[in-house]
Amino acid sequence: GDTDSERYFRLIMQCIEDAAGDEAAGVTRALEILVREFPNSSLNALLLTPGKMFAVHINSRVDSPVESLRELFESEEAMPASHATEYYAMDYRITDDAVHVMSSGVDADGWTRIPEDTAVMIDLATREITRLHPVPLAR
Repeated sequence: GDTDSERYFRLIMQCIEDAAGDEAAGVTRALEILVREFPNSSLNALLLTPGKMFAVHINSRVDSPVESLRELFESEEAMPASHATEYYAMDYRITDDAVHVMSSGVDADGWTRIPEDTAVMIDLATREITRLHPVPLAR
C-alpha cells in the first residue's frame, strides 16, 4: 500500500518473515529500523496476530499537534480526553479475563499509563506481558 500505516505493517511482516516467524524478534527489528530512520515520528500501534497482541508506544520525540487540534475544537475542554496535553498517550488495564490497551481520547479512570518508548507482547491465552528488548529509545 501507499499509506504510512500500510508500509509500517509491511515492514513488520517482512521482519517477522526474516526472523523465521519469530514475531517478537521481527517486531523488535522493525522498530529498530523505524526509530533509526524516523526518530521524530510516533510509532504507536496495536498489532494483533492469532495468539499475540503487540502494543507499541514509541513517541518521546514527537510534538503533540495541539495547534491543529485547537482549530478543530471550540475549546480545549471540547477536545477528547488528554488530546490537549498528552495526544500520543497510551494506557492499559488488566482484568480477570483480558488485557486492555487504549490511546488518548478516552477517559482513563482505572487505567495505568504506558511508559514512553515501550513495546510489549501480550499472550492472548495467558495474558502474560513481555516487554520487547531491546526497545530502541527515540531520545
